[in-house]
Amino acid sequence: MFPFRQSFSGSCPHPNWDDLDFRHLKFAVAVAEQQSFVKAADHLQIDQGFLSRQIRLLEKRLGFELFDRRRRSPLTLTEAGKVFIKEACFILAHTQHAIESANKSIEAKKVV
Repeated sequence: MFPFRQSFSGSCPHPNWDDLDFRHLKFAVAVAEQQSFVKAADHLQIDQGFLSRQIRLLEKRLGFELFDRRRRSPLTLTEAGKVFIKEACFILAHTQHAIESANKSIEAKKVV
């Protein structure tokens, strides 16, 4: 039995995406923000080829393309990509909020 289940009464979806992680979301958001694989790779301080492969892998798993590669500059999102990136930003922001909230609860407990 997991300890959190005692205080958590909600229901979380458990998608079968074992090989999908937050890096994929972070990478896709960076490419969308920078409108370029080269600029995003530089911003993330990773190899551009690695970034491109990770985005292709993500798109394959999702079943749709995020970016319209017909035009090279600036790189644009597909319609599905626009929806996905918006939701990915939401997930990343809420994950950051969850981490900050948990850290605050630890700090509050130390003060008491």
